[in-house]
Amino acid sequence: MSDVTKKNIKCDKCGNEFEVQLYNSVNVSLTPTLKGSVLKDEINHFSCPHCNSVIEKPFFYHDMQNKIMIWACPKKDSQYKEEILKQFENIKKTFRENAQPEMKNIYVGYYQDIAFGIDDLKIKLAKTNK
Repeated sequence: MSDVTKKNIKCDKCGNEFEVQLYNSVNVSLTPTLKGSVLKDEINHFSCPHCNSVIEKPFFYHDMQNKIMIWACPKKDSQYKEEILKQFENIKKTFRENAQPEMKNIYVGYYQDIAFGIDDLKIKLAKTNK
């Protein structure tokens, strides 16, 4: 299931706050039309209505059919790659430790990675040939 909420975000450039539809996760198996939106860079990619500055927010890309899970981060966050990798590993570890027994190994065999920016995400999806 995709997880989307309305949320106010603040522009880093001018400080303007505005409401957006923010995805925490995108499940392209349950909502296949979202894959096109992801590839067009329409998910969590916003323009400030005041100064037109681009604002990007991260989300989980999940494809259950093809066993793909990618943490899609803004390109500018690549400078924090090591920290983000640690967070991603901690999230996976916490899930395994707290999941019901029948769910503990649900992501075994999945391609799991982190992408920085839409171009990196497209490259990683192409690697999976899906």
